[in-house]
Amino acid sequence: LLIYALIRGDALAGFSAGTWAALFGLAFIATIGGQFLFNLLLKRVSATAVTMSILGEPVGTCILAYLIFGDVVSLQQFAGICLILIGLSTYFLWPVLKEKRSE
Repeated sequence: LLIYALIRGDALAGFSAGTWAALFGLAFIATIGGQFLFNLLLKRVSATAVTMSILGEPVGTCILAYLIFGDVVSLQQFAGICLILIGLSTYFLWPVLKEKRSE
């Protein structure tokens, strides 16, 4: 990104305190905090379950964008949300349903 910013002539300094706070929040809270949470989860659940749960991120993003910013969810986004939720439900509920069938 640095090379791209230099080619475009974008400013690399002189941002307001609010902008720096937002960049700090994105870098440390969202990125490092998210990775820390994933590492904690790996102690308790399988790596596959953690990986599958990451698919819920775009769903949460669409919901938060709607609630906070009033963004409209497009038909394609809604279809994607449905597919992701169906896939996650299948993955997480399949063992439970399979166990109930065998009883």
